[in-house]
Amino acid sequence: MAATLLARLTGSSTKYEPLPRIFHISGRVGSKVVVQGGRTKDFSDKSRQQLSSVVEIFDPYSELWEQRQVEGDAPSPGTCAAASASLCDDLYSFGGFDGRQHFNTLHRLDSKTWCWSQMSPQNADGAPMPKTFCAMIAFRNSLVVFGGHGVPRGPTEPQSFIQTTTFTDGEGWTNELHMYNLSEGVWSCPATTGERPPPCAGHTFTAVDDRRAVVFGGKMESRAKMNDVYIIDLSTM
Repeated sequence: MAATLLARLTGSSTKYEPLPRIFHISGRVGSKVVVQGGRTKDFSDKSRQQLSSVVEIFDPYSELWEQRQVEGDAPSPGTCAAASASLCDDLYSFGGFDGRQHFNTLHRLDSKTWCWSQMSPQNADGAPMPKTFCAMIAFRNSLVVFGGHGVPRGPTEPQSFIQTTTFTDGEGWTNELHMYNLSEGVWSCPATTGERPPPCAGHTFTAVDDRRAVVFGGKMESRAKMNDVYIIDLSTM
């Protein structure tokens, strides 16, 4: 049933191929690429549940796809526009929107067992705001999350959170930077120096060596698209 819903056949080929989708997550696991979730043309509750119950795995050497069932505490069915990063052959997913609410939860997919688990930070109140279209990278034994568009955590908004004037539903843009230490299970919001990127969403965040990462592009609160480049030294902030 899952293959019928999630795959399509091209021409006379019998090779498995995932359905077209947007706003999914992906990451490198070993020598392969793992894709999970997102939004397809069919966004019914049944389709969303089935999309969240599998991962699609692409081998760039054989150029073949395969599908695997996953278990455990996966991101909410239908979650789109989450951030993802891979570390030690595991895939991490943060945030996203399932059509009903924004999230600021962090999930880990163990590539040995194909089982999801939700991380349990020691200081959940220090997590980033619930948001979409943020970006995440792995840095040493931490995950770093930057920017995004979402909703305040509670009565006290982060100082870096910019309340939008173009929406009426309480959503906004941010340039907050958070780190999650995987060994300690703790979120932190390190102070940075230098010229900080403006609040933005839909940007890319790419590690270029063992210290530095590059933020490029994105969309600001004004809806203007950017082609600015910002470099952060994560060892000195």
